[in-house]
Amino acid sequence: MALAMVGEALISASVEILIKKIASREFRDFFSSRKLNVYVLDELKMKLLALNAVLNDAEEKQITDPVVKEWLEELKDAVLDAEDLLDEINTDALRCEVEGESKTFANKVRSVFSSSFKNFYKSMNSKLEAISERLEHFVRQKDILGLQSVTRRVSYRTVTDSLVESVVVAREDDKEKLLSMLLYDDDAMSNDIEVITVLGMGGLGKTTLVQSLYNVTEVQKHFDLTAWAWVSDDFDILKVTKKIVESLTLKDCHITNLDVLRVELKNNLRDKKFLLVLDDLWNEKYNDWHHLIAPFSSGKKGSKIIVTTRQQKVAQVTHTFPIYELKPLSDENCWHILARHAFGNEGYDKYPSLEGIGRKIARKCNGLPLAAKTLGGLLRSNVDVGEWNRILNSNLWAHDDVLPALRISYLHLPAHLKRCFSYFSIFPKHRSLDRKELILLWMAEGFLQHIHEDKAMESSGEDCFKELLSRSLIQKDIAIAEEKFRMHDLVYDLARLVSGRSSCYFEGSKIPKTVRHLSFSREMFDVSKKFEDFYELMCLRTFLPRLGYPLEEFYLTKMVSHDLLPKLRCLRILSLSKYKNITELPVSIDSLLHLRYLDLSYTSIESLPTETFMLYNLQTLILSNCEFLIQLPQQIGNLVNLRHLDLSGTNLPEMPAQICRLQDLRTLTVFIVGRQDGLSVRDLRNFPYLQGRLSILNLHNVVNPVDASRANLKNKEKIEELMLEWGSELQNQQIEKDVLDNLQPSTNLKKLDIKYYGGTSFPNWIGDSSFSNIIVLRISDCNNCLTLPSFGQLPSLKELVIKRMKMVKTVGYEFYSSNGGSQLLQPFPSLESLEFEDMLEWQEWLPFEGEGSYFPFPCLKRLHLYTCPKLRGILPNHLPSLTEVSFSECNQLVTKSSNLHWNTSIEAIHITEGQEDLLSMLDNFSYCELFIEKCDSLQSLPRMILSANCLQKLTLTNIPSLISFPADCLPTSLQSLDIWHCRKLEFLSHDTWHRFTSLEKLRIWNSCRSLTSFSLACFPALQELYIRFIPNLEAITTQGGGAAPKLVDFIVTDCDKLRSLPDQIDLPSLEHLDLSGLPKLASLSPRCFPSSLRSLFVDVGILSSMSKQEIGLVFQCLTSLTHLLFKGLSDEDLINTLLKEQLLPISLKILFLHSFDGLKLLEGKGLQNLTSLQQLYMYNCPSFESLPEDHLPPSLAVLSMRECPLLEARYRSQNGKYWSKIAHIPAIQINEKVII
Repeated sequence: MALAMVGEALISASVEILIKKIASREFRDFFSSRKLNVYVLDELKMKLLALNAVLNDAEEKQITDPVVKEWLEELKDAVLDAEDLLDEINTDALRCEVEGESKTFANKVRSVFSSSFKNFYKSMNSKLEAISERLEHFVRQKDILGLQSVTRRVSYRTVTDSLVESVVVAREDDKEKLLSMLLYDDDAMSNDIEVITVLGMGGLGKTTLVQSLYNVTEVQKHFDLTAWAWVSDDFDILKVTKKIVESLTLKDCHITNLDVLRVELKNNLRDKKFLLVLDDLWNEKYNDWHHLIAPFSSGKKGSKIIVTTRQQKVAQVTHTFPIYELKPLSDENCWHILARHAFGNEGYDKYPSLEGIGRKIARKCNGLPLAAKTLGGLLRSNVDVGEWNRILNSNLWAHDDVLPALRISYLHLPAHLKRCFSYFSIFPKHRSLDRKELILLWMAEGFLQHIHEDKAMESSGEDCFKELLSRSLIQKDIAIAEEKFRMHDLVYDLARLVSGRSSCYFEGSKIPKTVRHLSFSREMFDVSKKFEDFYELMCLRTFLPRLGYPLEEFYLTKMVSHDLLPKLRCLRILSLSKYKNITELPVSIDSLLHLRYLDLSYTSIESLPTETFMLYNLQTLILSNCEFLIQLPQQIGNLVNLRHLDLSGTNLPEMPAQICRLQDLRTLTVFIVGRQDGLSVRDLRNFPYLQGRLSILNLHNVVNPVDASRANLKNKEKIEELMLEWGSELQNQQIEKDVLDNLQPSTNLKKLDIKYYGGTSFPNWIGDSSFSNIIVLRISDCNNCLTLPSFGQLPSLKELVIKRMKMVKTVGYEFYSSNGGSQLLQPFPSLESLEFEDMLEWQEWLPFEGEGSYFPFPCLKRLHLYTCPKLRGILPNHLPSLTEVSFSECNQLVTKSSNLHWNTSIEAIHITEGQEDLLSMLDNFSYCELFIEKCDSLQSLPRMILSANCLQKLTLTNIPSLISFPADCLPTSLQSLDIWHCRKLEFLSHDTWHRFTSLEKLRIWNSCRSLTSFSLACFPALQELYIRFIPNLEAITTQGGGAAPKLVDFIVTDCDKLRSLPDQIDLPSLEHLDLSGLPKLASLSPRCFPSSLRSLFVDVGILSSMSKQEIGLVFQCLTSLTHLLFKGLSDEDLINTLLKEQLLPISLKILFLHSFDGLKLLEGKGLQNLTSLQQLYMYNCPSFESLPEDHLPPSLAVLSMRECPLLEARYRSQNGKYWSKIAHIPAIQINEKVII
């Protein structure tokens, strides 16, 4: 047991660090050697000690006394200013050390200072005196305010692991009732998705209860798929749908188009009984709810959704089962939760004096398990009666700005944990947090200094994170990756409250001038106006953009990087990540002498100025995916405090030798072995603390294999991911084998990737069962290896990828075991994904000769064979877990389903360039998705497709010989049909169309040239129709009237003969309409433009068949229209008529003008009337001469001109005559150039 201070004031940690720094002998020696006033330093220390004594009392009294609150806020500002000042002096000491001056300054003082440094130290004396006077003011006021010394020293044990909730206390009855609803399947029930809604106030335990249900084994077995999405009050259908897809696939999703995303979701759910949890739903709009759940209809009957919400209206909109309202717990149950977290497995029987106090505290929790849990975490392993009474009698129970129990829990945190916790307030609400990133940020802010003198700061950060987790102040985000965490809303509100004026998540509101930590959401164009108020933030320490929108390109005004940032001299954290237009840093970057964390990832940076390497405090430098970065200068060795250097995804040809000076590095993602006098692989021994991910490149430059042994990888036990890469040109085979043998890593390794290895065989350590932690293994381009290692012996291996092994002809017994096919083990016991690609000489895959239950691949789900043209052999015949099969360019592969004992309900089969014999494998399987591509000899789809009565998605692409579908049609279960580049294919017989009552998506591209007419009325479930390059299509009809009630996307383009669309049609769900490239289409019914339309792409000439009055009425009804694209096919003057008559809807936010060959000018006043217009795009308008420069809408934020030569000439020069006319627009794009 160790004695530790708990309940210290938030600012105490900063004060204590200042006191330690002032008392440091090294610091004082440097201070006096620079003729700085040591007396003022001692005076500063005494005042800090006096103030520190009363901070605990002040922090508690500030809740009820606004004067004390203001005193504490102003004191915090003064202390942080002092911290910056002393850090500046400490940085100069670092500079002297790096520049080669003696570390001991007591007996050696420079006799002559340069004038700049004389001025620097003179100003330091003045600043120190000013700080001392400020603190004296607070010392005097503390007595006036009646603040006293309050010390709380209690028995406290550091917790290093999170408390796992194995049971849900006092909710057994609730759990049983919900479980029966969840597992209830009634054959008579409707096809609609069943929704169980759990209603209750915040902190009542809704999420915890549903988590426990979600993880019940019976539930996991009952459903084919389970997914969890945390929704929150920031409701965005795109973001929520993306979270669901990521939870289902366990992969990051980069799709940014909602329609594509919804299709992806439907495909994942198709014919699956699924359970989806939508946690913390706030949106009560009925239409939004039904728009969100529309893709779920592809799931199996019996699928369920659980919604948790605090809102009664939300429950009424969502539920199908009776609403399940969660009630507060009894006082007795609150006590059991509190006691469980306070005493753990030890129980409270040994402490009868604490039980009575604890039960009184539990009564004050008002039935909220979150309150009981956090208070229990606060009192964990604390048996001091006085402290328990102090919590019971706290005056905080009377205040309800946040949950009192949470505030009490916060109040009793150690000071360093208070700083870490309050920092959460700079992140946007409802976002997941990344553990590793957060620890690096804490470290950069100085929160992890002096917590444990004998531990690395990163380890202290891990401890802090686990401690906050154990206290239930943060929780794992079970829907996302292992490293992600989140906060309960009520806890987040507490973090915002206690951080006061020092932290801010900027959303456009007023920013306090004394703010220290700030983050904001990136936008595609972050313009200067957004940052105008930042010039007043001279104390700012954190400039941290966060991902706001799932876009690939972001642009930041140059004003920030070259003017604003150099003025923010207190910055410790600076991120410019993902801003594409960042190509350089200003030379004034060296003015940011406090900087600890610099993130330039995913920028277009080409080189770093020399001044970057004068940032002597820098701890973290992130350059990942800077693909244009060409070199690291030798001066990188000056960054003596650098601990994390991420170079992954760069194209650096070499690394400077001076990097070996950075011996404190914990992260070095890339190490490039040089030639001759360059870096040697043995230089890795200079980095004893490496952890995480390491890629060693250019191993062909190793001449002496002993150098590889000296790299000492085996003892770098914290490296979890390792990539070893040689050059593509062959060197000495024996040397390469010895090098690989000597690079044997620790058995803690989780991921291994080997590329371009030139040896003829692999060393014994690869595939050895002692590497029991390896989960992912990839080998590629090892062109001299004749056989594969014994990967089957790796007990935890889940993903195996083998590519371009040109000499491998047989995959045999050695693949499964090093014991010649021993029957005493089960090869690949955990493997879920197996991929072979570009195996040009591979001919045979020999079976494993095991017996009984020892067959290989018992858990294999995905089998992918790409470009294995000579493979003839037998495929593994016992794959009971298989769900996805993909064969591409395996032209000689012949297999019969009767010989394969695979899972008969395979989800997806993809065949590319396969022979008809390969298609015979479709005989005896039930599958949901079938993809056939480039099967040149195929004339008709095999009849066995008819037996696939679960087939929901069929894709046919690039099959020029394909003529017909099976005579008996396709399975009527079909929901998605894609036909691409099958020009000879006859579309489905018109007589069979009525059978496809489940078809939701139909896309035909450059196919079915005999198709002349298409009827919408035959496909009542159709949601997306995409028709392009159908040469003979003349008409789309509804066969005499009718509706397409579910059609959302209606896209018909580039059909030269199309003459008519239906006059009488109802499209109540239509949101996206694209009618372009249709030269023969002479008229268009107003009924094609329902009020639900959000985006419209149309040839402007098509509208000319309508009168102005008709057009006006059409656009007047389009109150939801935000995106409008006009394509200039005939009658180009109509666009100015529409503007002049002010016929376009004022709801427009984005306007595209595309391919207007003759249009010269735009009617200005009509454009100015579009008061919501934010973005104007012009593409391929060669005659366009100028913009209506005096009539552009004031709302316009983005102006883009591409392939408009006259406009480009007019506005090309920023010093030209006309630039000033548009210079007020925040972001201007001319072709590829962005001016912002």
